[in-house]
Amino acid sequence: MTLDNEATVSAYKWAWDLIYTHKVSAAPNPSEQVNPFLAGQTAMCFDGIWWIADLTNITEFEWDIMEFPKHPQTGKRTTTLESDGWWAFKATKNPDLAWSLASFLGSKDGEANLPS
Repeated sequence: MTLDNEATVSAYKWAWDLIYTHKVSAAPNPSEQVNPFLAGQTAMCFDGIWWIADLTNITEFEWDIMEFPKHPQTGKRTTTLESDGWWAFKATKNPDLAWSLASFLGSKDGEANLPS
């Protein structure tokens, strides 16, 4: 699925509305140095699996992990989109192959063939 796909745009709009229209989710704050959930500032958050090690250190309150809610129109669960992108180590021993893979993964064919 590509970023300009109607379903993708709808999912982003839905997530946007949770924050800015319905105000049921905290707005992201890039200048904030602390995770709002870990700091006890929010009751729930959408976050990545990389936070689990930090979550295990929480002793002040009980916490758990759940799936994202289902989209109200599609009934499907959405996920986050990470901005990390595809990259290749600059000192790779096979730069042509690395570039070929990164180019494919970033292409429309690559996006269309990624597992969903």
